Amino acid sequence: MRSFPSSFAALALAVPTAVQAASGDCPPSITPELESSFGEPVAWLEPGQTVHQPAELTVVGQPVSYVLVIRASGEGGPITELDYRLRGNTKPFGERYSVDLRQAFDKSFSASECGSARNVPCAVVFKSSAADQFNGAELSEGDLSIPKEAHGDGLPLVEADYDLADADPVFLACHYGPAD
Repeated sequence: MRSFPSSFAALALAVPTAVQAASGDCPPSITPELESSFGEPVAWLEPGQTVHQPAELTVVGQPVSYVLVIRASGEGGPITELDYRLRGNTKPFGERYSVDLRQAFDKSFSASECGSARNVPCAVVFKSSAADQFNGAELSEGDLSIPKEAHGDGLPLVEADYDLADADPVFLACHYGPAD
């Protein structure tokens, strides 16, 4: 099984700014309208993890091929993460994200400095106390796993990313809920 660790949890940066203004390309909160905008799932991975294919969606200036919706406590739990798969973007093992992508992340999230020459992670963390409120974002290789129970017509999208050779898929991961 291929699994990618997230640098998000390791970050200790807390930026005191309004979530609404700072959420960039991530929705500031999870609403019923947002959930319905993703459409019906096209694949089911692990419990509480579904794949959606919203039409003509872009984030950080990149088209999105699919969205992983991750819920706490399995099916029906609150959404804790939205992972937007940036169509066609990969990150070779051991390398940084492309300069253009890092700069687009900085443009979307003004608290970020990952587009600079310094070796700074592409992640921002904000304080949030509500379960449905944005609390941070990061460029990520995702945390893909495909259990044998996974199913759905959209599963080949995820399998293609899972099977990439010499590179990882690139996601914009938006996190929700109380900040740890």
